[in-house]
Amino acid sequence: KFEYTTAMRVAALLAVLARAFIEDGDEALPAVVVRLDTTQDPARETAAVQPGDVVEARLHGNPTTGFAWAALPLGETSSLEFVSKKYRPDPKPQDFVGVGGTFAFRFRANELGEDTVRFTYVRPWEKSSATSEVKARLVVRVQR
Repeated sequence: KFEYTTAMRVAALLAVLARAFIEDGDEALPAVVVRLDTTQDPARETAAVQPGDVVEARLHGNPTTGFAWAALPLGETSSLEFVSKKYRPDPKPQDFVGVGGTFAFRFRANELGEDTVRFTYVRPWEKSSATSEVKARLVVRVQR
């Protein structure tokens, strides 16, 4: 006969909690949130953070059109480190299609300095230079 002991229950609970933390790992990190107004072309915002802070850039988009926000690669000497990219759909009525949402990009400030994160709104399969035009910029000043 198999019986669950208290230790087994605790181990199972810890496994479930660990998986949830891993799946949403960076969500647990507090962040300086910056919303870029994507109705402006190009959108531009500035954030001042300290070393170790996480900054989250949020851009509205609609992937049902085939377009998605992408962050252009940071330079090798960047004071920022890419952490994650997530998409969160807007609330919508049941059986409703074509609703947009928010793309959230997280970066960790590692060193003092100033960097500009550039974003494009692209259809990933299209290689045209017109689709890779920078549509938004986030200037991050890492200071004490």
